Formats: sequence, structure tokens, C-alpha cells
Amino acid sequence: MALLASEIYARARSFLDDPNGEVATDTVVLAALQDANDELEDLLGIYGFGTLSKIGVDKSIPAGTTSFVPLPTDFFFPLKLEEKEEGHTDDSFLTMVERDFEPSETPQVQLSYWVFRDGQIKFRAASSNRVVRLFYTRTITEITDPNSFYELKGARRFLSARTAEIIARDTMNNELKADKIMLRVLNSKNDLETRIAMNSQGIRARRRRHNSRRIYYG
Repeated sequence: MALLASEIYARARSFLDDPNGEVATDTVVLAALQDANDELEDLLGIYGFGTLSKIGVDKSIPAGTTSFVPLPTDFFFPLKLEEKEEGHTDDSFLTMVERDFEPSETPQVQLSYWVFRDGQIKFRAASSNRVVRLFYTRTITEITDPNSFYELKGARRFLSARTAEIIARDTMNNELKADKIMLRVLNSKNDLETRIAMNSQGIRARRRRHNSRRIYYG
């Protein structure tokens, strides 16, 4: 079943007793929902890893190159890098070792090491042309209109309630209604955190590195 943002629009308006969107217009709901979606991204990032992981397109790294640029447009956080000699088959990929800072040794045939720092993937230059495969977590798809998809079905209650609370507080200036809806926000947030914790049992959280961005878990 498609998880359309229009469902969040309708549920948020029902919490606000504004089913026809007289105050909670599409523009108002979209702005609040985008804020709520950003908060969801932050919340999920606390767990330090994501299941919205992808294998990036293999990138050729010419000899002497010391960074992986450009990063994919939906890049969030690196999970693993592998390398092989250019022209070799995929079964020759070798896992690279993550470090906190780039090694200062003389370039070798292989890249061998990588660092994620200042929002960039960096490595010691190699003396040969290499191909690097990037495994990474990606960002939540941006919600831009009622026909956008939201990606985490279990977050529907949280997104609906938090969107309504933002509108009640910031647009309607109705603190009483906002506080009432906030109880829904807290309950749905607790349920969501419990679900994530149950799904993440046995998986060690990855610590954040230098200036890393949020990490999505879906």
C-alpha cells in the first residue's frame, strides 16, 4: 500500500478539527510536516545506524586522488568502502579500513584506508587507478506535496500528531489545543522508539564521527 503524505494531511487536520483545511491549508500543513519529518530524522539518528542503506555507484579513483567526490545526492553517512584495481572483476573488491585521520604514509598501490571527516570521505592517495564502492545510509525522501511518499509506516501517528501540534501552536496560536495534541505526539514517539529498539536488538550502534550528519533508521 502506498504511504502518501496526503494521509498525514488528513489525519493532522482531523486532530485540529479542521477537516476542510480552512486554516490548515496545504501550504501550512506542508511546512509543518516537513519540520516533523526533520524531527523524525533526528530522532531515528539517535540510534546511529540505518536500514535505508544503499550501494553507491562504483567510482573510479585515479592515482593520486585523496577524496571521494562528489558524494551521492542522497548520501547520509558512510557504512563501508571497498576497492579494487581498475579493470578487475567485482570478486576482487577488498574492504577498506576506516581510520580517524588520513595516514601520512607514502602512497601505495592500494588506497587501503578511508576517513569520514568534515562531511567528506578522504583517503591516502594510491599509486594506481582504483575503483571504490561505497555502502552508505541515505536520507529520508523529502516531502514536497500531498502526493509525496513517506517511508516509515510506523511513523504515521507521530508525523500526523506532530504536524498538527506545530500548526496548533504556531499558526492557530491555540496553546490549549497544541498541548492536548502533544500528548498524542509523546505517546506515538514512545511507541516508535520502542519499535525501533525492538528491531535493533543485537545491532551495535555506530558512534558518530567528526561533523557527521544524522542517520536514518527505517
